[in-house]
Amino acid sequence: MVVPWEYLWPMATVTKKSHSFDSRLYDQIEDVAATEGVTPSALLAEGARMVLLVRRGLHEVAEWEADNSPLTPAELAAADRQLDAIGVPAAPGVAAANDTSGNPGVGAVTGT
Repeated sequence: MVVPWEYLWPMATVTKKSHSFDSRLYDQIEDVAATEGVTPSALLAEGARMVLLVRRGLHEVAEWEADNSPLTPAELAAADRQLDAIGVPAAPGVAAANDTSGNPGVGAVTGT
């Protein structure tokens, strides 16, 4: 009996779920996935991982601010420049919340 090579390595557990998307959004997902040579599922999983990472980071900063003090506009601007320099896109709503909240800290975005 011949065992395919890929079966000799541990395989990731996959949970198959059904989700609904606006048809225009899903068309864009399919287009990007095809362009990048991945499946729509792989693209969506990557997006979900990014969202969770951003939310975890915002939560951690909010905890730090609760123990210390809110980050100042200058500190936030410096952090934005550092993230821009390494190609990390801004999280939606973060800059706007920091600019208009009266509290420049991340808590304005996270609700903490």
